Amino acid sequence: MFRLSRSARPAAIAAMTCAVLATGAGSALAETYVLRDSSPTMVTGSAGLCSMNRYEIEGYNGASHEYAQGQASLNGGTACWIFIRQSKDGGATYTQSDLVWVPANGTAATPVYYDGPGYWDQVCVQVQRGTWCDAWY
Repeated sequence: MFRLSRSARPAAIAAMTCAVLATGAGSALAETYVLRDSSPTMVTGSAGLCSMNRYEIEGYNGASHEYAQGQASLNGGTACWIFIRQSKDGGATYTQSDLVWVPANGTAATPVYYDGPGYWDQVCVQVQRGTWCDAWY
């Protein structure tokens, strides 16, 4: 079993292609991060590649419902952001989180959002040329 602090999770998740079993610092409750969707690589301006992964988190803070989180990586370049949208009507209307800047040659993650019954979440990356989002889950 891996023991990771919450701040170390995004880096560990990026290195895994399957579910990661992790527990928060000081927490006795297990959380499972499941890769739900992954973007094709996106070109950012004239240089840099931004890509996105979406994770469903089971057991987050001991909850019985799923939560969603997005993580983006930027290889080169300087302009990539990640955010998450949440809807109660399958995406017809939604609220959107703040943009999270992804540093060059680094990774960043969105806040964790509730994704239980009655909610739909969508993870998006924004680059200079536009925005790419995964499906509503």
